[in-house]
Amino acid sequence: MENKRKHTRFDPDTNTIVAIDVDGFKLIGLATQEAFKGCSAIFINNDVLKKDTLVKIKVGQLDEVRGIIRWTAGAGEKATEVGFEFDV
Repeated sequence: MENKRKHTRFDPDTNTIVAIDVDGFKLIGLATQEAFKGCSAIFINNDVLKKDTLVKIKVGQLDEVRGIIRWTAGAGEKATEVGFEFDV
């Protein structure tokens, strides 16, 4: 099967923190995957985690950038996995 992604995905370092700011509301999650133009992370369920929401995002030691939530998926009863695109 052909990989149609523009950028390679890779596993983050163990316990890489993802901090997001949604209009002053801050959340912390754990990175599950990283790429050149985005990442995914697991967060405790929260109503602000909605597709197309603009965020400020900081992944591990990288500088904070603007981003957007591109997708969300349930990750158990109390958590949500969220996919972000950077620099939008």
